[in-house]
Amino acid sequence: MKRHSLAILGIILSLAVSPPTADGQSAALDKDFEIWNAFFGSANLNETLPKSLAWLDVHSRRSDAGTVLIVRPGFGLQVAPWLSVWGGYAWVPVFDDATGTRADEHRIWQQAI
Repeated sequence: MKRHSLAILGIILSLAVSPPTADGQSAALDKDFEIWNAFFGSANLNETLPKSLAWLDVHSRRSDAGTVLIVRPGFGLQVAPWLSVWGGYAWVPVFDDATGTRADEHRIWQQAI
């Protein structure tokens, strides 16, 4: 287990170091503003049926261009002690500051944990 943790730490550190560009010069830094907030929650739907689960995550991402909101409710099943499968609906409204408009994205999502 200790080896595994060290390997993950090594990968994270190597990704955190920004390599130079192809010509050997450091990449110019953009001056961007962005704030991300998130809430994640999951729960058993019924104590007598511990395999049925509920999921909700809500994200807010604010940048110079506008705001993105992500709302993802879902349901899951605990297939094994080490595996749960999930599916749900995602609503993603994007608010553009320049035009004052909103574009909505609707999609289904799935994941295995």
